[in-house]
Amino acid sequence: YLLAGAAITLVVQKYGCCIWKLGDQVGIRGAPAPVREVPDATAWEPLKQILQQWEFTSNYAVAVGDATNGRLFTYEGGNFTLKTKIPTGSTSKWPSAMMFAGLVNDGSVSSLDDPIYKYLPWWTKDPKDPRSTVTFRMLLTFTSGFGDGHPGEEANTRAAREWRRANRPNETKAVVARRLAAKPCDQQSGCIIGCAKYIYENASGFGQKEVVTGFSEGHLTDLTPGASSDMASRCLLLLIAGFLALLQALCAVPVSSRFTVPPRRGTYGQEVKRLYHVTEHGEAIRKDGFMIPGDKGSVGGGIYFADSESAAQSKATSLGYLVVADVHVGKALAIDQSSRTHEDWKLSESPWLLALSVIAVVSLVLVGAMHLYEMVTNAGPVDIMDMIDMSDVSPPLGSFTGGDWASCFRSLQEAGYDSVYATGLNGGPEYVVFNEDQVQIVEVRRM
Repeated sequence: YLLAGAAITLVVQKYGCCIWKLGDQVGIRGAPAPVREVPDATAWEPLKQILQQWEFTSNYAVAVGDATNGRLFTYEGGNFTLKTKIPTGSTSKWPSAMMFAGLVNDGSVSSLDDPIYKYLPWWTKDPKDPRSTVTFRMLLTFTSGFGDGHPGEEANTRAAREWRRANRPNETKAVVARRLAAKPCDQQSGCIIGCAKYIYENASGFGQKEVVTGFSEGHLTDLTPGASSDMASRCLLLLIAGFLALLQALCAVPVSSRFTVPPRRGTYGQEVKRLYHVTEHGEAIRKDGFMIPGDKGSVGGGIYFADSESAAQSKATSLGYLVVADVHVGKALAIDQSSRTHEDWKLSESPWLLALSVIAVVSLVLVGAMHLYEMVTNAGPVDIMDMIDMSDVSPPLGSFTGGDWASCFRSLQEAGYDSVYATGLNGGPEYVVFNEDQVQIVEVRRM
């Protein structure tokens, strides 16, 4: 831009206008260019064919001419004309370079190899500064931002775009068909009936009428061949489905779920519920698109939901926004929290508290007895845990509920559950999940 400004200033001062001279019309150091005959229309035909076949776009215009004869050739492609206005960047390089060539031709600039400081007094002349060696020739560039057909750009050609427009509908149908073909008995779906139907239709011989008829004759004696083959097919399908259901029930490996909120991992159930949560952090949730577990709650750190808006409001510890979400509860562990909500505890009305009190007294007696044993026998300290065989004991889920959400989640997974369903609470039950991938945000709105 700096160089172009200086050149325009020089030309305007000399002529009052800008003249661009092209190609062979430009001489060296102001020498007159040789006069040539003006080419006729047929001479431009090869150029026209090249322009028409340019593979990246048809929307561009080209004009060729010189200062003596004016415009000699014009090509306008697609819906683009010479008067079409578009924002350009590097496309200004070519005319700027030609303008400087014209300045050399008419003598305004003695040579393209002149240093810049010869014409711009504020440009450095210090020989220690590399910028002092810059010449006009170094600043000229003819590279513009048009595609030139390099390998690797084939997907952006006109032919490629036209092919996609013509074939995308059929291509999409083929992709969908392939996905649907694999879906009925896909591990991700876990659909028992779908798997049974797939086995029935694809297992060797099962799809043939005569084999099904033979099955009905040999095993379903009340059915007759031919007319009753459809009934036999349905019975066979039912038997396969029952077998798969039994196999799934006995299988200890969790079945991968299919739901709108799919954790990309194994889960123990498929159920998804529309649930509600009230919080003051609605803007952050809306921006991030997910919720993170808290660090405390009735069953430990997690993400808590209620089954209605009113229940969510009554349980909220902060107000401001209502979050509506589809929550993967999967296989939920039911926990009755009713005993924790009692404000008045009495031994006579609380058998569990009475039992805990008895245990505490017995523990004190044991500790006293062990201390007395140490004094009498002068033996080392006795660890009460050495007296208990813990090899077959696994900690219950409740032992983790006061900890962080990751501990709660690990405990649930080990126990074979995806979430917690807490009942017996004021305001209704609560659903608690411990992983953000179990929650799909549907709506966040200010209350």
